[in-house]
Amino acid sequence: MKIFVVLPAYNEAENIPSLLEQFVKLKENPYLASKGIQLSIILVDDGSKEQTVQRAKDFSKKIQIIIEQHPHNLGLGQALRTGFKKALSLVEEDDHDLILTMDADNSHSPELTLRMLKKIEEGYDLIIASRYSPQGKEIGLNFLRRLLSFFCSFILRIFVPLKNVRDYSSGFRLIRAKFLKELAEKTKGDFFKDTGFVATAEVLIELVKCGAKVEEVPLILRYDLKKGKSKMNVVKTILGYGRLLFYKNS
Repeated sequence: MKIFVVLPAYNEAENIPSLLEQFVKLKENPYLASKGIQLSIILVDDGSKEQTVQRAKDFSKKIQIIIEQHPHNLGLGQALRTGFKKALSLVEEDDHDLILTMDADNSHSPELTLRMLKKIEEGYDLIIASRYSPQGKEIGLNFLRRLLSFFCSFILRIFVPLKNVRDYSSGFRLIRAKFLKELAEKTKGDFFKDTGFVATAEVLIELVKCGAKVEEVPLILRYDLKKGKSKMNVVKTILGYGRLLFYKNS
């Protein structure tokens, strides 16, 4: 089994070393070794203007790192799309290989992947690291961002209810490759419409339509560990969620 870790990154030179160090540690975990699970990092650099790529390459002797670069900033959605396409081109066993997505800003702990893997073994196809699952929480996130994330997930739970889903906007997910491949075929490689942060909710909805069985595990979001400013445009994101609701209910 292989896990392809898709990391969309934009100006994350300060955060990427700490995150990759955690993946190196995860790679050496006895549980992964006992299962013969291999880790590969796909870093999608979305037009960074600093040393994100170089900082990642510094770890190339410790863990497999594949670099995909955009010539300029195209947005989170396009970075995810590029990462998904690259991951699927490397998948060898649709039923067994997995694709892990997470933020590159060091706010997510790779160690949680172990708990997510156990849910995959229980028969689930898409595992969400959820802030709104019991025992989940957010640390260091400002009030406006916390309110926006909660409100958007709350509204989506009302208008686009999905079984076992509380957190629609978490970017930390483990996905069985065959469902992402099915979605790629269904959408001719587009996966979703949005190019920004709303893409995370949209791809979740589409994967469930493809038949993916979803479960959540608690996430402690450590935004206090992130260095640098947020890349989210709040107004653009709110408008994006509005378009998503219109599209899904029209």
